Amino acid sequence: MKKILIEDGLSLKLERGIGQYTNNLYKLLKDDYIVEMPRKTILERINNSVIRRLLYILWLNTIFLLKLSFNKNISICFFPAVVTPIIKLKKVKYISVIHDVRSKEHPELSTKIQNLHIDFANWSALNFADKVLTVSNTMKKDISKYYNVKESNIGVIYNTFSLNNIDYDKTENILKKTNIQTKKYLLFVGGLDKNKNINLVISAFEKISNNYENLKLIIVGRVGNDKISSNNPNIIMTGFISSKNLKVLYRNALAYLFPSLYEGFGIPIIDAQAFGVPVICSDIPVFREVAGDGALFCELNTKSFAKELEKILEDDELRNSLILKGNENQKRFSVENIKEQLKSCLEQMS
Repeated sequence: MKKILIEDGLSLKLERGIGQYTNNLYKLLKDDYIVEMPRKTILERINNSVIRRLLYILWLNTIFLLKLSFNKNISICFFPAVVTPIIKLKKVKYISVIHDVRSKEHPELSTKIQNLHIDFANWSALNFADKVLTVSNTMKKDISKYYNVKESNIGVIYNTFSLNNIDYDKTENILKKTNIQTKKYLLFVGGLDKNKNINLVISAFEKISNNYENLKLIIVGRVGNDKISSNNPNIIMTGFISSKNLKVLYRNALAYLFPSLYEGFGIPIIDAQAFGVPVICSDIPVFREVAGDGALFCELNTKSFAKELEKILEDDELRNSLILKGNENQKRFSVENIKEQLKSCLEQMS
């Protein structure tokens, strides 16, 4: 049985997109392979993100490589957080995952330092990995476009659900804590970054909320690089919420809202569809690929988004249709399907 090492790139600490992907990767592999996924608690404790990234890259190319070179049992090493050692060990196959090309497509959505880090991470993966994977066909085309790489050299393995096989709080106390007595609310989940476009959700909600008694907007996510503010008492910003409580929020939501300017995939879309929640999202290529016909796609302005919100709230036939189509669509991203994709990839690495 192959022994695989997953180097998380400090992503597990944040429990966000890449962290979710890394956790899912471990769960998908552990039943069929011997898998190690060690944490680096000393590095994780560093609060300054720039210093943390620099020290991580230094550690990855020194201490990590030394340990890996003396470990005779590891045959494959996954780098799901993109950054790949710039020294290649012959006895170990490197598999790196590029999640987006935001620094090329939308550099204005990140700081210069963040863009430099993304560029370096993608460069290291493309130049030193034995196999480069990405999470959607949209990203595959974009990587090829911006980094002058043949599409045939890039594999695609979709994300799967982030809340699969996670127990939820059956008392649903999170609804009381967030002041949602009526279960009449719209939901957004994600880091509060510029690419998430959360202020559009807020402005659209404020445009229609007076017409719907007790309707609330729940925004779940850590503070990011965008400035988010509202005095509307029906907008509840929860900060980070545990997976078991997040599952409750998905299960009871009227609709899931996702007006991102840019994404590499969009895990919350398939999470919402799996819970039978209709989705309203931005009309960008990767969302067309991921959501299928199980979502309403909107233009990125307040009037258009508010109009789609009203459709979801008032048209039961449309809601039910989106729920049925979403349920059918999310089957493409089942654990079984993604496991098969991974298995095929690893067999090719033999």
